Order: sequence, then structure tokens, then C-alpha cells
Amino acid sequence: MKTEKPILSTGLPGLDNVLQGLRPGDNVVWEVDGIDDYLPLLDPICREALRRKQKLIYFRFARHAPLLDADSGAEIHRLDPQEGSSGF
Repeated sequence: MKTEKPILSTGLPGLDNVLQGLRPGDNVVWEVDGIDDYLPLLDPICREALRRKQKLIYFRFARHAPLLDADSGAEIHRLDPQEGSSGF
């Protein structure tokens, strides 16, 4: 018998409709012109993960201001992009 994994939410019903459901382990990659294009998505996604008591992990390897801080509830990993992908 096949067990169906639960459908997750981005916290944004319209985006959930476009994606037609997320499952644990799915990856969603955003290509944006600037970080300001991504910021409106970040808060709802994080709030929904925390509401569902899901582990929220933030890999930080950019030079812009941090998107999440220690009070966000996220597990934060700071990576140095100068070291290349071997540190990942």
C-alpha cells in the first residue's frame, strides 16, 4: 500500500495553487533580479513552517543583509562563498 506524504504550504494560498502542492523534500528555486523581489515571499513561508512546527533552516552565503535573524526560529548556517561549494 502506497503512503501519501502530507501536502505542505508556502503560507501563500495563491502560490500553493500554482505549485499544486509541496511534499517534504521538494525544492523550490527562485530566480530574482534583486533580493527585494524575494522578501514578500519569505515571511509567509517562514511563518507557515514554524506554525506547522517544521524545522526551518537558513543557509546564509550572500553579502546582502541577513534575511533571518537569531530570533526568527530558524537554524542558521553561515557559509563563506569564497570557499566554494566544498563547504556545503
